[in-house]
Amino acid sequence: MDLSVNKVFKDSNKKKYTDYVISHTKNLFNGVEKPSSENILTWIDEIWYSNNYLKKETIINGFRKSGISLALDGSEDK
Repeated sequence: MDLSVNKVFKDSNKKKYTDYVISHTKNLFNGVEKPSSENILTWIDEIWYSNNYLKKETIINGFRKSGISLALDGSEDK
């Protein structure tokens, strides 16, 4: 089953946020402070460049399905 890049990315980001909330919750009644922009950018960087989350083939297939990476000579057109 080929998952889209967007779904894999969103699922990975949810996991990072959940881990953040768990590690930053001191008291359930006070809530948790929102993650900084730096935290979020670090998560994006880790997700995008980690082979554990997004495989090279998943990214390539996503571009191929969207038509962005098709050959200009029309040889890959459907």
